[in-house]
Amino acid sequence: MQLSDVLDISYAKIAERCGLRQQVISRYVTGEIELSLQVLIKICNALRMPIYYFVSENDNHVIPNRESDRKS
Repeated sequence: MQLSDVLDISYAKIAERCGLRQQVISRYVTGEIELSLQVLIKICNALRMPIYYFVSENDNHVIPNRESDRKS
């Protein structure tokens, strides 16, 4: 599941809310560039999402559903 699906907004809108260019968000999503912890925190704060949604342990992922986590 993609972040844009969970939030029900485009990557362009995600980039706008996070103060990043859409091309940069796209490169993070595709893995072309590595996401630093500082940028992850910036994205989480901008989207008002807990950081644990972006981290997995033992390949266990917490994926929020749109109804419970969309705060826009």
